[in-house]
Amino acid sequence: MIFIQFVFVDAFSQTENKYCIVYKSGQYCPEEGDNLSEKIKTLRSNHQEYILIQFFELPDESVQTQLKNAGTTLLKYVPNFAYWASFKRALTDEEIKKFKIRSIEKILPEHKIDNKLNDQANKEKRTFTEVEVTYFQNADTIRLKQSLANLGAEIVKASPLQNSLIVRISGGRIQALASIPQISYIMPAPPKPEHSNFISVNQHRSNVLQSDFAAQRDLSGKGLTVGIDDEGSIGIHQDLKPLRITNLSPPAVNNHATHVAGTTGGSGNIDPRAKGTAFNANLVAQSFPELINNGPSYYKTYGMTITNNSYGYLSYWGVYDNSSNYTDKTQDNLLSPGLLHVVATHNGGSAGFYTVSSGWATAKNVLSVGSVNEHDVVSGFSGKGPVNDGRLKPEIVGLGESVYSTVPGNGYVYMSGTSMACPGVTGSVTLLYERYRQLKGSIPNADIIKALVCNTADDLGNTGPDFSYGFGRINSKRAVEALEANLYFENTISQGQNRTHTINVPSGTGQLRVLLYWKDKEGAEFSSVNLVNNLDFQITKSPNTYLPWVLSPSNPGNPAVRGVDNLNNIEQITIDKPDAGNYTVNIKGTAIPFGPQRYVVAYEFLKPFVALTFPYGNESLIPNEYTQIRWDAFGTGNYTVEYSTNNGGAWINIASNVPAQQHYQDWFVPSGPAALLVRVRSSSYSSQSLRNISVLGVPSNLRASNPSTGAIKLEWNPVPGASSYDVYLLEPQDKVIEFEGTSTTTSYVFQNRPLGVDNEVWMSVRARTASGIISERAYAINKSAIEVQGLCNASGTITREVWTSVGGTLVSNIPLNTSPNQTSSLTTFEAPTNFGVNYGQRIRGSICAPLSGNYIFWISSNDNSELWLSTDNTPANKVKIASVTGYTAVREWTKYPSQRSVSIPLVGGKTYYIEALHKQGANADNLAVGWQLPDGTLERPIPGSRLSPFGTPQAPPVQHGLLGTYFKDVNFNQVGYTRVDSVVNFDFGTNNPAPNIGADKFSIRWTGQVEPVYTEQYRFYTTSNDGVRLKVNGVQVINNFTDHPPTENSGVINLVSGQKYDIVLEYFENVGSAVISLSWSSPSQAKQIIPSARLTPADTDSKIASFDLPLNARNIVVYPNPADYKLNIWAPGSEAGDVQLEILDMNGAQLLSEEFIVNDTDYPIELNISNIPSGFYMFVIKTNSFKEVRKFSVLR
Repeated sequence: MIFIQFVFVDAFSQTENKYCIVYKSGQYCPEEGDNLSEKIKTLRSNHQEYILIQFFELPDESVQTQLKNAGTTLLKYVPNFAYWASFKRALTDEEIKKFKIRSIEKILPEHKIDNKLNDQANKEKRTFTEVEVTYFQNADTIRLKQSLANLGAEIVKASPLQNSLIVRISGGRIQALASIPQISYIMPAPPKPEHSNFISVNQHRSNVLQSDFAAQRDLSGKGLTVGIDDEGSIGIHQDLKPLRITNLSPPAVNNHATHVAGTTGGSGNIDPRAKGTAFNANLVAQSFPELINNGPSYYKTYGMTITNNSYGYLSYWGVYDNSSNYTDKTQDNLLSPGLLHVVATHNGGSAGFYTVSSGWATAKNVLSVGSVNEHDVVSGFSGKGPVNDGRLKPEIVGLGESVYSTVPGNGYVYMSGTSMACPGVTGSVTLLYERYRQLKGSIPNADIIKALVCNTADDLGNTGPDFSYGFGRINSKRAVEALEANLYFENTISQGQNRTHTINVPSGTGQLRVLLYWKDKEGAEFSSVNLVNNLDFQITKSPNTYLPWVLSPSNPGNPAVRGVDNLNNIEQITIDKPDAGNYTVNIKGTAIPFGPQRYVVAYEFLKPFVALTFPYGNESLIPNEYTQIRWDAFGTGNYTVEYSTNNGGAWINIASNVPAQQHYQDWFVPSGPAALLVRVRSSSYSSQSLRNISVLGVPSNLRASNPSTGAIKLEWNPVPGASSYDVYLLEPQDKVIEFEGTSTTTSYVFQNRPLGVDNEVWMSVRARTASGIISERAYAINKSAIEVQGLCNASGTITREVWTSVGGTLVSNIPLNTSPNQTSSLTTFEAPTNFGVNYGQRIRGSICAPLSGNYIFWISSNDNSELWLSTDNTPANKVKIASVTGYTAVREWTKYPSQRSVSIPLVGGKTYYIEALHKQGANADNLAVGWQLPDGTLERPIPGSRLSPFGTPQAPPVQHGLLGTYFKDVNFNQVGYTRVDSVVNFDFGTNNPAPNIGADKFSIRWTGQVEPVYTEQYRFYTTSNDGVRLKVNGVQVINNFTDHPPTENSGVINLVSGQKYDIVLEYFENVGSAVISLSWSSPSQAKQIIPSARLTPADTDSKIASFDLPLNARNIVVYPNPADYKLNIWAPGSEAGDVQLEILDMNGAQLLSEEFIVNDTDYPIELNISNIPSGFYMFVIKTNSFKEVRKFSVLR
């Protein structure tokens, strides 16, 4: 390990060198001047706009105001007693004496150049480099840019909010660059920033703040706005609904930003175990570092009070630079007093100390965050302090290893890094803001929250603050308790002033913790000491005086010692076993060049105690899962951890002699169902769960199907011991998933859902026992309601019967009352041609209508023929619909008007008996039957996918085809329509391919499975205009995703008979005519459009909606909703019988109860609700066999 030696100057020491200035370029000691009025005149005449001015003593606010009125504005402070200032006129001798000015000098160019640029400055002029240039506030930027142009410098990036430019210039001209008056500092251009929860929430004790049972705080971040300053926009995820998100960067799929956002504010809609800490907060996201840069503006515009900043520089460490300066400036007590930036220290910790990222993390007024693991041990990667001027970083640590959170596309992953620790702390801080607003009615000044968080952290590592853990791991519970008890003081102090505060320490206190914090004025980027306003801090109680903990930057691994802190704007004093009585906190304004300075003193009394924090009460745990029991404690011995299954009547040991310094215990939850209490005790101290903890299995194998148009059926496996299930639904307009109803079976049907992917819903369920034990909610699944069509379970063949040696040419000559000479099966509705002469044949069976609508049939033959269709699946109701009286050529459909039927309405999913009779005389012979579907599709002849042989028993209907998702653009982004297509064989021409889809600039994705007939190599074919690509079993078989005229593409893959393979066909149409078809062939299979029977749509298990559904099928419609004075409840087609209806308020109180005898289920039950006021309610419908609960509202 390499240790870097830093020289730290005591900038506030009172020695003979107290007037030496501590620049980053080195110490500079201005000489005490005489005749300063003439000197300043000379500087003015030489067009100098900015000067170095040093005082004999620091000027107070009154003197600074007088100076400004005299034309001299103090801009940047540099220890000791010196400022960089702008001036409009020369000061007089009287003014110089009055203001106690010691020296006035020109700002030397060498003091404006960072040491790291010394090598560049000595290079030849043809060697170019990029530097960051900062310029004085209100500088003349027009003159500045002219001067840059004269030097041949190119402006690469401008950041006016930070008064900085990234400039490309030859190294040999850096000295000349520093001579430009408007420029205040030149440093290397920073590199590009890089990236630097169930367990996290519990480890930070935020679960205690979230608890929502009686007398608990129920904090969720509601009404607060948190900024996510990251690599880009937050990705699409149901835990981060757009209703709560403001994305200010261009849309982009960004795992890091989405993971960070989920840790802070994810709602846990899909997986409840991924719920973030401030799961109800609003989020504003923007690419780094723009959100920090615009912090004051967003503070006003969006009410943004906290920002998360999980980024930094990977190997640019410890520097307080222009980004640090501006970050401190954005948290100004006047412009944005409530704004707090939470910043990760970054991931360079494996190199040891001095590995905190430069820039934002080194700022003084941010809350900087390092990482620990679940056992509170600092992570090897966690960036460690000090920063280059010796200040303490990080200030706090949080869980940053294996953090489970959101990624775009509704997924979750585990990630590690200070990037993951930071958002957990951000969420906890947000809850503290929410609690402050509950108590005080306003947003707190950020200094209060930072002081409380740091002072109440769990001290880890060395005693007191250290450069690895800072003040310790955040403890939200202790912080909120200190907030609620008002354990803090607020005040201001000016140069040379003293302030005192009294703390009355109660008897029995084991430790007094007191912390002083102030948001310091932004430091000068050219100064080696970045503290501007220096406050000193001590506590007295006669005869003792207590000083703050101070760390040694030269020996960063050493424990803190007592001393005077002249580096940090945050200091802590702890007193072990203090005597009871009054303690005086003394604050001194040692050096306040810019005042008055606001400060906060936070304090806490730690008495011996044990307090269980997880499981706290009302949690639902999974049997046999691994978890950690957690507690807070102080001043105790070793611990015993136990649980009880009989409400505390008896206790079962989990662990004994847990070390006193360890405040967690790994635990495998016992089997369920069970209602448990957990207890931790040490000698006379004990703490247990406030409520019972449920242990019950989670419903598994959730699956959804579309039993009918507009319906979604959710099913799951039963949970042992469960008596009912709570069902949850997340609709597109919802922020969080909500309770929908209760089921006593393992299924639930959501009726009357809007169609299409745009109306996709997410569903979940949790189990419940009769005794009230409740499981965790299951991982949610999604489904859209669709127009259900093509629900035919056709076998793929139709029966052909032949009578040979039959004379004549009339159909009536066929001896149908005798047995046929031959019987066979056809795979299409077409007989073999040139079969023979003088025979009769009958082709009959069942035909299934894939869509509801009007159909047209055709028949062609040589010689005479007739086509018969039944109104149902029985021959008894058949009628003749078409005929040939003469002869036609093969598939000649339009020779005679009688060949074509009238328009015949059929019901989608229903099968009908069909029969073709044909009498052949002499010469050639043929017979074929075709039809046109309601959507205009022609199938001539009718394929086997629609047909079943005569006499085949009707099997339960099964849906075939592929799920077609139709997009309104060519990039598969804007879903416009969804349906199940029986086959892919479309010639759309210039017509719209589906409702809500234009004739051009659209795309379609078909998904599902394909089942081959043979075990051999299959060749798949597409004919398309325009682009197409096909995957089978995850293998890219066809890929021609370009604009092109009708083109056939093909590819091969080996398949096994009877096995279903995933298939994805993607197609886009640009402009012009649209064509797409999907075929296959194999050595045993002639080339054909892949038949519907060989296709299964993706994620569907659809069944035909029955017209005699029993009432317990929940085929229930409630309208209107919201209702006014009447509520209609309708179960169309259900069985008649006795029904009881109740209306309850949201607390379960019964408002109405009526019993009905339903004789005609074709009409709704009408309830008079005129006596029920506006609000939200539940109605309960009960029969002998089931109970159904639904939500509705009344609005007048």
